[in-house]
Amino acid sequence: MYVPTGTIDLSNTDAIQDNFKIAIVSPPGEGKSWLAASCATPEEPAFVWDFDGRRQSIAGKSNVHVKTIQDVNYPTLMPTSWQTYLTDIMGFENAKARGEEIPKWFIPDSATYMSEAALHYIMYNSPSLRREIRAGASITYVPKGFDTYKAEIAEVIGALQRLFCLGNVIMTFHIGAEKAPDSTQDNPKFTGKYTVTPPRYADLLALFNDQWRVKAIGPQQYEVQTQPSWDFVAKTTLNIDATTQPNIRQMLQAHMTKKSNKSLPKATA
Repeated sequence: MYVPTGTIDLSNTDAIQDNFKIAIVSPPGEGKSWLAASCATPEEPAFVWDFDGRRQSIAGKSNVHVKTIQDVNYPTLMPTSWQTYLTDIMGFENAKARGEEIPKWFIPDSATYMSEAALHYIMYNSPSLRREIRAGASITYVPKGFDTYKAEIAEVIGALQRLFCLGNVIMTFHIGAEKAPDSTQDNPKFTGKYTVTPPRYADLLALFNDQWRVKAIGPQQYEVQTQPSWDFVAKTTLNIDATTQPNIRQMLQAHMTKKSNKSLPKATA
């Protein structure tokens, strides 16, 4: 049977080694960054873009390189963080093309402030997509409408697609209570479920094969939800338990162990 060049036979799953695309979600301060950084080893170093200014949260993690990029005094000064991010990606692309070693894991942390960086870039450079609010000598830019957010998401997705071509990608997301359809500002109502905040970031989640939720279960104790529940739709490509300890290397090892056990021949009497 004729098939185009580059086609993969999905029946031979052992031959498939796609890069991981992992979204890690939780409320602020519940271990997303710590879990993401647990992917790194000497053979598989990680690179983190710290958009949140919280690199101390992963202090002590080995084989992790962190770069904090934030816009200072925006919009009085020109925003630089988004352009820095794109320049870094291009640098990794060029290094890979030259055959140089690059990190195996790329971690934009977090989606919330990364998207803010994209918004800053768009509104500063496209006056038609912003409104200006002045209070004395200070000025604030706010999105003018749907087109501004559409441009933001397009920028973020474009950068993510480039990262997916470089290696494994982990992105962290904040989540909050999902509002009911009849919720209003004066009378807020909630469904009891959780969703990413703001809700438009659901478009980004669709790009990730794995969607894990970190939950606090006690003082300094956390677990990772990898299967869907009534209040959140988690998912994973790994053969692991529905809840597990927050350590990516251990999760990968558990997957490989179960995969090996499944392939062993059954004992005969």
